[in-house]
Amino acid sequence: VTAVSLNSNSLLSSCSSTSSSVDCNFKPNFSFTHATEYQFTLSATNGYNAFPGADPEFKISLGTFASPSPMIQTNPIAINAPVLTQVYIGQSIPYPSQLNTITVTFQSNARWNDQFQVQIKGINGAGFSSTVSAAAANLTLPSISSAWYSNPDVFFNITPGNSLRPNVVYAWSFQITNPGNEQAAPAISFNIISNDRSFILNKDDVSSSSASVAEKCLLIVKSDIRVVQNQVQPYANNKITVQMRLQAIPDPAAQITISNFIGAIAVNLIQTAIKLSDESDGCNSQNVFSAGTLQGYGTWGTNPNALTLNVATRVTYDVFNLSFVVQNPPAGQPGPALSLSLNLKDAQIPNIPIVFVQPFINYCVNDQTCIPGTRQDDQKPLNIYDLPRFTYIAVGQTTHLPSRWNTLTITLQMNVVLFSSQNAYFEISDLVLMDMPTKVYPIFYGTRNVDMMFFKACVTCRQSTVYWDNMKKKLTFYVNTIFQKSSTYVLSIDVTNSNVSDVYPKMPVEAIAVNTADTGSKADSS
Repeated sequence: VTAVSLNSNSLLSSCSSTSSSVDCNFKPNFSFTHATEYQFTLSATNGYNAFPGADPEFKISLGTFASPSPMIQTNPIAINAPVLTQVYIGQSIPYPSQLNTITVTFQSNARWNDQFQVQIKGINGAGFSSTVSAAAANLTLPSISSAWYSNPDVFFNITPGNSLRPNVVYAWSFQITNPGNEQAAPAISFNIISNDRSFILNKDDVSSSSASVAEKCLLIVKSDIRVVQNQVQPYANNKITVQMRLQAIPDPAAQITISNFIGAIAVNLIQTAIKLSDESDGCNSQNVFSAGTLQGYGTWGTNPNALTLNVATRVTYDVFNLSFVVQNPPAGQPGPALSLSLNLKDAQIPNIPIVFVQPFINYCVNDQTCIPGTRQDDQKPLNIYDLPRFTYIAVGQTTHLPSRWNTLTITLQMNVVLFSSQNAYFEISDLVLMDMPTKVYPIFYGTRNVDMMFFKACVTCRQSTVYWDNMKKKLTFYVNTIFQKSSTYVLSIDVTNSNVSDVYPKMPVEAIAVNTADTGSKADSS
């Protein structure tokens, strides 16, 4: 109670108050006049909490002159307790380490001036910059002026000189960086507290306004997406299979984009529409998506190559399986790093890395000599292996005369690596105009005087030798150490020409390179 008056204080000299009563002294020589109306006026500040139990009954007592008498209106003061009529805290992105927009919405039946703060309590695991910026959604009314972070809570100041009005819905947002690991949604509370901390109004375990579990604040989940291929050879038609769980149910008109299919050429395009299918699992997920009026199609884009899936129907699930076909690039390449972008409702989530997970198969690990189809990364999308081939080969001689010593010079270059540990070897065949005993011969020289050291006549033979088979008219030499990809090797061998003159081979000279670990995989060149 701050003031009391009786007939505008003309009858009272002084008053004092306690927690439950007000005591006033009358002026000297005061007396009540019969049948006269007297008016007491009390000024007070309402409390922030409702009185427990029944409403209080106010009484007036004239000291020793009369017993306390009840007032005719027994509830002259009605105090409504302030309550939070609605509170929601939601997020835009549930994925680890992503920039996440937290949106706060609340309404109260009370007025809150700048002597109060809003506290979001329990933002566990979130990353904040040095300052927390708050963008007010309701800019036409006084709102939030500043914010700061004190782990694990965020505080928002009400604009100085203004108030948050009763029965008005306020909404604002701020950004955090999500934790790097998956986690359950923490119990977050919304509090209004006085600056001196003498008053607090709170709501515990606040939820989001959406029915989507993924929008519950700081529920962090991993996007579960698997993308694999079924062909590793250049130019091959390659079936790309996508299996994904978004952890959020997409609404119609949502977009899902998988980007960075480097080198891929879409097959059987209808303008930019590419056909989707998932015959292997029969889930018919492709029918959820459309490209224009074409149901069961995605949209193929270039620069970079990307598949965009436009959600065309309302769904109640977040798991999708589909596939599409592209043509592989003409040359080998490592599998590119794919990324996923989502446009869900009001949330745009760019460039979520798609981590390739090896299937549970006993693949050869980090071994370039494995047979195609058994290598570690064979199912990694657009991880393409070069077809083994000679990138340069030439065989020359110093004389064309019969029965003379002749120096053959052989120049080799390949697009793959050959290893002595895999017993890799070369054959130069159809040398029908050479005539000398079948045996091991030395390599005469190499242009760098070291090339000859890279070859040997057999697995157990010494280096700088070749093996001549006079019956088959064929030179054979094994890799002594390693034959490097794209390196040029030149070696020369002294041979004897046949005594037959003016006759050229009926077939071109042929060279093959065989890596014994790659069954049936040969590099041929005439």
